Amino acid sequence: MLFVHGVGIREPDYARTAIAQLRKQFRVATNDQQADDDLIIESAYWAPVVVDRQDRLLARAVPGFASGWFSTMNKLTQKVATGSTLSLVPLALSGLVRHVPGVPRIHWPTLRWAVTNFVGDVVSYQVSPHSREVYDAVHAEVAKALGRLAQRAPDAPLFVVAHSLGSVIAADHFYDLSKGRRRAATPLEGGRTLTDLYTLGSPIALWTQRDGDFATPLQIRPIANSIAWLWNARRSQDQLP
Repeated sequence: MLFVHGVGIREPDYARTAIAQLRKQFRVATNDQQADDDLIIESAYWAPVVVDRQDRLLARAVPGFASGWFSTMNKLTQKVATGSTLSLVPLALSGLVRHVPGVPRIHWPTLRWAVTNFVGDVVSYQVSPHSREVYDAVHAEVAKALGRLAQRAPDAPLFVVAHSLGSVIAADHFYDLSKGRRRAATPLEGGRTLTDLYTLGSPIALWTQRDGDFATPLQIRPIANSIAWLWNARRSQDQLP
């Protein structure tokens, strides 16, 4: 299984709460004492590709202030991303602050931060006629995560959970693979074992408009093939001495 995060994430271990809950439910559903071995999970962390650019932009736009208010907003966002509902309260309330005493000419600081961090991720990801540097760097991180999965199970059924912009990134990645635009050493890395793509808060419908006639949908392999793979894998384990 692969997690692909969306906008505003700055912590490599962003999926730890989701992974812990998923493993717990998997053990309950399967009554499997080896659940942690059978359910292999990796997280694609592409944020470092864009955050340095955004931090430099904020530092130039509001010198001396970015390290204070904006850093606090980043920390609250990471707490929310890892399961802290309470952190939503100060984060939401900060959006109502129009002006901070002692900081001249900076109005609605949280809204400025949100636009730079969230919309900035989207803008940076787009391919322009002159550059695809960020696009390729983001997908290089996805490929690395798939490579880590493939080291343990190169032909296992692949389930992807992607949030926000991450759902667009995941769809782009497997679409590029299906069109032969990327090379892969194993069936899993090549997307040939992709079984399900779960999207959360996905804006992917908007991205279909960049291609004529809403583009071509991804082809997902039948779930029956995945069940057969899992059955054969478990039977092979049972037959080991």
